[in-house]
Amino acid sequence: MTTTFERKLIPFIRWIARVVGSLIFAFVILFILGYTFTGHAPDFAGMNPKEQIMFTGLFLEMIGILLAWKWEGIGAGLIIVGYAVFQITEGKLFTPPIFPIFLILGVMFGYCWLRGRRM
Repeated sequence: MTTTFERKLIPFIRWIARVVGSLIFAFVILFILGYTFTGHAPDFAGMNPKEQIMFTGLFLEMIGILLAWKWEGIGAGLIIVGYAVFQITEGKLFTPPIFPIFLILGVMFGYCWLRGRRM
């Protein structure tokens, strides 16, 4: 059973996650477009295997951010899996400064999905 406070908290957390996720998504897209237009487009085939796996993790996180707008559970799962893939490949738990935000977003979307189903 959810409380009145939780009924107000869940939409607040949901919108914070959506806004921050959208800003991160826009930043990554602009970053990729910037490299593309300057002639340094990401070449997946030219990357070494470690970079390919890390890029795949980032791709999962980006898809998760998009899907979380409609399907929070699936989006949260993809964000967390993508974060885990990236961090395990990198060999570090928290690579500062931006990448822990993906984990926080995944947890926020996951919380909203779990608690929102009980409302």
